[in-house]
Amino acid sequence: MAYLMGLAKDYQKQSEDELNVAIQTYDTVRAALLTDRHIRRLDDDLAKYEEEQMTGPRVAQAAGASASGASAVATAQDKEPSGASAAVSALAALDKRGSL
Repeated sequence: MAYLMGLAKDYQKQSEDELNVAIQTYDTVRAALLTDRHIRRLDDDLAKYEEEQMTGPRVAQAAGASASGASAVATAQDKEPSGASAAVSALAALDKRGSL
């Protein structure tokens, strides 16, 4: 009987050890997933910032154009996002619409 009690205590200790390992693994994986999600968000924000720096601010925001003019500027910039030529195209589109 004492032998069985000793085995039961050994199995209980092993079970507790395995449970602790499982909890530690869960906590580590959870922390890694949260960190990964945060890093992805930072990467997305950095990509948006770099894109904004490459293309510059939108002409509509700088000129304070009306909502209809802003959509024309956005459309012109989407078609031709090459800096000064995009701004010229956007201003030409606004001029044709009579928004300037």
